[in-house]
Amino acid sequence: MIVVKFDEPQEYHAPNQETRRVRIFIDEENIGKKDIVMGMSIYGPGMEAPLHSHEGSETMFIVHGKGEFGTEDKVVQVGPGDVLYFEPGEKHFLRNIGSQTLEFIFIYSKPGDEKVIKEKWIPLKK
Repeated sequence: MIVVKFDEPQEYHAPNQETRRVRIFIDEENIGKKDIVMGMSIYGPGMEAPLHSHEGSETMFIVHGKGEFGTEDKVVQVGPGDVLYFEPGEKHFLRNIGSQTLEFIFIYSKPGDEKVIKEKWIPLKK
C-alpha cells in the first residue's frame, strides 16, 4: 500500500492564474507509478482551462463547486458528485461558473500530460 498525504506533493499554479492550482498525487516522480496519473485541481471563481486534449483518457470527479465543461459539440453544468469522462484525444474545456472554488479529482489513463504542469506551471511555496 502507498499513502500520499494531501500536503505532500508540490502544489502548482497556472502562469498568470494564481487561483488555478493543481497537485499531482500519483505519478512516476511521486510514487514510481508509470501507468496512471491522479491529481486534484482547484479553480477560483472565473478560472478556466481552454479547449485542449490528452493522449489518454481523462476522468474527473467533482468534489466542490459548480463548473461548466464542454467538448466541441456539447456543454454541461456539473456539481459535487458528478463524474466526467473524456476519450483519448477528445477536445474539452472547463470553467468555474460559481462563486466558490471548483475542486475536482482527475485521472489520466496515459502519463505524460502532468509533465507540462511540472515544467511550465509555477510551484507554490511549501
